[in-house]
Amino acid sequence: DIRILLIEIREKNMVHVDKTILNKLISEIGNDSVNLRNRWMSKTELDTKIVLKHINKVSNVLSDISGNLKNKKL
Repeated sequence: DIRILLIEIREKNMVHVDKTILNKLISEIGNDSVNLRNRWMSKTELDTKIVLKHINKVSNVLSDISGNLKNKKL
């Protein structure tokens, strides 16, 4: 679950990431998950543009984190 991963990244403070951005992404992904479940149960259409926008944001943040980890001296 990407939301759980983002929460762990925020709480463990292993890399430098703006917590405001993480909190917003965590909230957006949580809302998307609820909306997806609700739409599925009611058989209505989901606004995929919004979901894809949030997924792209998460992808960018995870890419930045990956770059930070690769550059970090272990």
